[in-house]
Amino acid sequence: MRDKYIFVLYLLLTKLLVSHLKMGGGKMKIVVFGSILILMALLSSVVYSQEPPRISKEKLRTMLGKPNVFILDVRIDVEWRASGKKIQGAIRENPEEVELWLDKYPKDKTLVFYCS
Repeated sequence: MRDKYIFVLYLLLTKLLVSHLKMGGGKMKIVVFGSILILMALLSSVVYSQEPPRISKEKLRTMLGKPNVFILDVRIDVEWRASGKKIQGAIRENPEEVELWLDKYPKDKTLVFYCS
């Protein structure tokens, strides 16, 4: 969710910079706006490059059936259909439509995503 806000802020700053350039703003203001855009680009690359935490199969086994844990199978459709192995109780979600289903899960619960 945080990366969506960063992206929107980045777009707004870009739009502001472009409109400022069209109005013939001073060089100092352009340098300030440009610096902000560079900072936002660097910040967004840090957000996207973070590796999600991983858990072992053994740890996952201890979490099965707990009411505060949702196990989400996010394998692509072809792999999910072809697989004979599925975690009992896991919820199948389409990884290409995250924005459509992510908000239906409570923020105070643990979500475990698996894709292999």
